[in-house]
Amino acid sequence: MLGFIECIIDSTTDLKSDYFYYSRFEQIQSFYTYGGCYEFVKIVKHFLPDIKIFVNKGREIKHCVFSYNNILYDANGEIKEVDDYRIATKEDIEYMERNFGKDEVRYINGVPFVEAMIQILNYCNLDSTIDRIKNENEKGTSIHH
Repeated sequence: MLGFIECIIDSTTDLKSDYFYYSRFEQIQSFYTYGGCYEFVKIVKHFLPDIKIFVNKGREIKHCVFSYNNILYDANGEIKEVDDYRIATKEDIEYMERNFGKDEVRYINGVPFVEAMIQILNYCNLDSTIDRIKNENEKGTSIHH
């Protein structure tokens, strides 16, 4: 899973956007953690539709992550503070659709951000990576330590 996460972050610089073009890995990782977390989860969900979306506990939703093979992840990798999150409700998803994201990158050359990223990632040969992740899930093991 970590290789797939890194691939998404690395591929973000391929967007034809000044916002990301000169960004370092850590800057893009920060974007996907602070402001772009829902976009990140939607990108992952496109390739791994079985993931579950989780949000932080508390009054205000500030961050979302995803669960795959019973492990929580965000752009930084595995989440250790699992008790800080709960499964997202339909209302949570609707809230994130309306309120999450950064205006500067909602569209890349007229294409919605997530769609633009999926187009770029489709050019990467992710089939073997996705197959490996799914095979690990079927075995009930994690690919990271």
